[in-house]
Amino acid sequence: MLESRFEVAKWRACHIVSEFGDEALRVFPYAAPLIHSDKASIRDIACECYRWSATTGMQVAEVIKCLEDKSGRVRFRAMLALRDFSKELIQAGVEALRAEGADRLSEAIERSLLKGDAKSVAIEIARKETRLNKLCYYLSALRQGVEGKARLRIMRRLKEPDLTYFHRR
Repeated sequence: MLESRFEVAKWRACHIVSEFGDEALRVFPYAAPLIHSDKASIRDIACECYRWSATTGMQVAEVIKCLEDKSGRVRFRAMLALRDFSKELIQAGVEALRAEGADRLSEAIERSLLKGDAKSVAIEIARKETRLNKLCYYLSALRQGVEGKARLRIMRRLKEPDLTYFHRR
């Protein structure tokens, strides 16, 4: 199914893989390339597979790249995955991005998720940043346990449509 030429079959196969947890690790290598699909729905569910099955920096780097996907759904799914990855796995992803020459992405992630403190971010400055940096600031807040009204305040002050979408989920 993962290698089918039909979009629905690929989507269903990725969905099944994403639901299997540790059992999915055996078939994850077949689902992994689908993160580069032409179809946003496939990239979206493939990103979910990475969320549960990624074990290397190169795999996490693929998820980080999804923060710049043209589809808001895929960016949302990447945020979910990055929220759940360990700091060590994210660091390995940053190193993989650097090895690829993706300095802008690696710097944004490192600055906000690995070194940043969401509570000290000057929202007025962050508001002028790119969407990528805004998503990273928000992820930093999530990973640091900012909840409830404080998280809602950050989301509103950043004025980023993706965050409004993410916050509703």
